[in-house]
Amino acid sequence: MILPPMDDSLRDKIMLLKVNKRPMPMPTFSTVEREAFRATIKAELPAFLHFLLGWEIPTELRSERFGIRHYHHPDLLAAIDSTKREFRFLEFIDLLLWHGAEAKEKLEPQIYSAEELRASFLSSSTLKESVREMLRYDNSAGTLLGYLAKSRGDRVRKIDRKHNRGPQLWR
Repeated sequence: MILPPMDDSLRDKIMLLKVNKRPMPMPTFSTVEREAFRATIKAELPAFLHFLLGWEIPTELRSERFGIRHYHHPDLLAAIDSTKREFRFLEFIDLLLWHGAEAKEKLEPQIYSAEELRASFLSSSTLKESVREMLRYDNSAGTLLGYLAKSRGDRVRKIDRKHNRGPQLWR
């Protein structure tokens, strides 16, 4: 909850690296052992800096803005995304339309207007209370679907309205 949501304005400015605790490469229990460890690191720094200064960033990792592209560990990104309102809304959509089925990509896509989806939620005996606050305003479902279309275009898409004069439809 300390990290902000990863939106377009922040995504390329933060690296999310997942690390695990490992044993120290040398004993560091006593003052003498810690000083030896510190001296070993200090002795290795010139070789490490030489490596970094001679290293060329691979093309696929380059970024014009910062020199190197951002990286977000998938587990950490999923944890952050799970706290966002639109991702909670997507979970509720899965429950409403597919009863939480795991293989959503194999199911037939559904097409709704935001208002139809909102009405379906608010008339659902099992989900009504869970989404009431989330869908408090008339345009809440449309706003959340718009966010999902940007961040999860593989799951939610805005349907082109060139020939449709009715409400915005979502797939």
